Amino acid sequence: MDVSLSPLGEQEARAAAEYLKRYDLQHIAASPLGRAKFGANEILKLQSGDDGVEANRDLVIYDGFKELDRGDWCGMTLDEIGKKKYVEIRQMR
Repeated sequence: MDVSLSPLGEQEARAAAEYLKRYDLQHIAASPLGRAKFGANEILKLQSGDDGVEANRDLVIYDGFKELDRGDWCGMTLDEIGKKKYVEIRQMR
C-alpha cells in the first residue's frame, strides 16, 4: 500500500534533505513508493557540486526496497493495530 506522507512527514523529509546536503552523495536510491521518492527527490534538490552547480545525479528506484506485506495490518497505525488485536483477543475468550 502506497500511503502518502502526512504534512509532518513531508516536513521531516525536507529536514533530512537539509541535513544531508552537507554531504556529497554519490548515489541516491529509494523504493518505488511515493513517500520514499518524495524524500529522495527532496535530497536531490539540495545536492549540488562544490561550485554550486547542480550535480548530475539520478534517483535510482529499487523494487526490492518495497515494504513487506503485513496482511490485515497493512495501512493501519500502531494504535489501530492495538485496538484490533485487543478486540480479537477478547473474542477468543
